Amino acid sequence: MKNNKDCQKHDCHAFAKTLFKDLFVDDLCGIFKHNIVNTYERGNVLFYAGNQPLGIYFLCKGQVNIYRADQMGRRQIVRVAKAPDMVGYRAFLSGELYAATAEIMSEAQVCFVDRRTFEADFLSNPRFLRSLTSYLARRLGEAEDKEVSMSRSTVEERLARYLVKIIDAAPVSKTTSVTTIKLPASRSELADFLATTPESVSRSLNALTGRKLIKLLKKNEIVIIDGHRLRFLANR
Repeated sequence: MKNNKDCQKHDCHAFAKTLFKDLFVDDLCGIFKHNIVNTYERGNVLFYAGNQPLGIYFLCKGQVNIYRADQMGRRQIVRVAKAPDMVGYRAFLSGELYAATAEIMSEAQVCFVDRRTFEADFLSNPRFLRSLTSYLARRLGEAEDKEVSMSRSTVEERLARYLVKIIDAAPVSKTTSVTTIKLPASRSELADFLATTPESVSRSLNALTGRKLIKLLKKNEIVIIDGHRLRFLANR
């Protein structure tokens, strides 16, 4: 980990457009201005399960996997956070210990806001409180939807839904109608996230390939051949 820079205006724009829609960009940068953005490499850990939260992490760039591990060391990914997003807020706001571990999956820039700053600058702003309430409600809805989806969907359907989310988050290319995406996780990590096994993920990828919905390339790259049918499978 290394200190990088103060909050930049483009980071504030990203958060203002997503998490804090009721806040003005200048207000948000004013809140962030005294906090340093740290750069983390893949494999670094933001916090461990069982530790006491001292603040909230604002993810400005990169991806963080939040997972729980059983006594055998087997991991279960409970959430994937992609910038711009908040990490570690549930335990912080509830006053509990971290129930999961947060690991950096791609080079990330993270702004840490300690409890004193958060309470003084954030909680005193009514617009932020409205945005925070809305954000927490959306997260609760997503968690409920995921639970229902996991219980009713096949692995292929879950995988299709995962791929569609990556497609929707990727930049739109105007030069070609073919979409190529890269899986942001290994087969093992993807299996944890989909609540299945790496073997089932591999079988499902091969099944989607056999149905000519996708084409597998090297280095976790996938060509989406029939996005319409893939979405139909994801929405079952």
